[in-house]
Amino acid sequence: MDVLAIQRALNARGHDLGRSGRNRDGVDGDFGPVTIQALKVFQAGEGLVATSNPDLQTRVALGVPALSPPA
Repeated sequence: MDVLAIQRALNARGHDLGRSGRNRDGVDGDFGPVTIQALKVFQAGEGLVATSNPDLQTRVALGVPALSPPA
């Protein structure tokens, strides 16, 4: 799972991920409680089941590829 891509997409959609990470924008690669909660809120807002699981439907809604290329 590409947590950074998910966090960037959530951040771009206005979800507050805190101030961790290199840019102090919450994008830190940690699938922790703040990212989990933001993902649930996003899913609920999109009419998806709010599981915090970045499943295919969630990734499509976020515009995050199902499989990210290696960094």
